[in-house]
Amino acid sequence: MAEDVRDDESIYPGTINKDQLKAQLGNCTDRTIRRYECAGMPFIAVGNLRRYKIDAVRAWFFSHERKPQQPQRGRPRKLAA
Repeated sequence: MAEDVRDDESIYPGTINKDQLKAQLGNCTDRTIRRYECAGMPFIAVGNLRRYKIDAVRAWFFSHERKPQQPQRGRPRKLAA
């Protein structure tokens, strides 16, 4: 008799599901995850199952890192018309 494999980790090592990803990101919404996916966040899709490679998602977030802008000093410049 074949064993029933229920642990997704054994099939997709190094991955997490959407609920685990949301928890890692500070309990964001499904909509936020979907926006990230549309913006290019990597995921593995097999049918309706979506898994996220932790290292790939982390690299994607770091690739979108922005440096803070220096505050403007003095009066703001007017743009030429």
